[in-house]
Amino acid sequence: MGIADELPGVVKDSALVHKERGNEYFRKHHYHNAIVEYTTSLEIRPDKLVFGNRAQSYINLKKWSEALMDCNRALQLDDKLTKALYRRAIALDALGLHQMAVADLDRLIGITNDPAAHAMKEKIGNKQNVPQVILPEVSKGEEFGGADEPWVECEIKRVGEVASTSEAPATATSVPVEPAQPESLSRPTVFADFETAYSKLRAWPEDFAEYCLSVPISKIRFLFDGLFETRHLQLFLGGLKKLDLTSRTDQLQAFLGVLSRVDGIPMAVLLLEDEEQEYLSDLLKPLDAGHPDVRESFGM
Repeated sequence: MGIADELPGVVKDSALVHKERGNEYFRKHHYHNAIVEYTTSLEIRPDKLVFGNRAQSYINLKKWSEALMDCNRALQLDDKLTKALYRRAIALDALGLHQMAVADLDRLIGITNDPAAHAMKEKIGNKQNVPQVILPEVSKGEEFGGADEPWVECEIKRVGEVASTSEAPATATSVPVEPAQPESLSRPTVFADFETAYSKLRAWPEDFAEYCLSVPISKIRFLFDGLFETRHLQLFLGGLKKLDLTSRTDQLQAFLGVLSRVDGIPMAVLLLEDEEQEYLSDLLKPLDAGHPDVRESFGM
């Protein structure tokens, strides 16, 4: 029984209930179930310790990329969270990003002088980062308050789909599919809004690219610092390939120019596939003459 379940007559904090259930599963080594409960808790309320607990569950299952992203989330909420630093070092080392792991261990040693951090750093030694890491797509969520700048509504129009069934007779008459109602997605005021749009538009990358380009330039760093990941960049680039960009060069270059200064962008680019990196490189060519630092900021 979790802590919240032991408080009869009291309004239960549902985020805490799911966190405690996750802890119970974790203690029993039922890590998949623990992840489900931690995820539900985080959907209700972001919490650095729950991100850390879920990261450890992923580590125990050797799901390094998921653990890395959860540690990033925890450290975004508290950059001196020692367990998250150590866990991120474990994930980075397992992914072959040894130098990045050592950087986290050095930070941890500076905070606590942890013997475990010293031991892990010695074990890594002088290993160099692997040239490229491909991470599987992972799902994320939440974060951060917004400012008071007005936001624009963005209509995303999609055509409805009909699932085929084995019961349908072979001679069935084809019926025209009615277009789905346009779905209005407000400009994000917090990162959770952007993450929701990503989830809804994963099957429509061109709509996601439009959504990204409509984010006010002044909001890009506020929303994306430390949170814009490879999976977001992949969907954005995939969508750009489907758009006619001939009349939107200025808009795209302004977006890329600010995106290049977002914390974590070099990591996101590092984890792209070769073809995606080449496409991004082509998109940056118009900026090379006047803004050569943009390509460097992308880590290219």
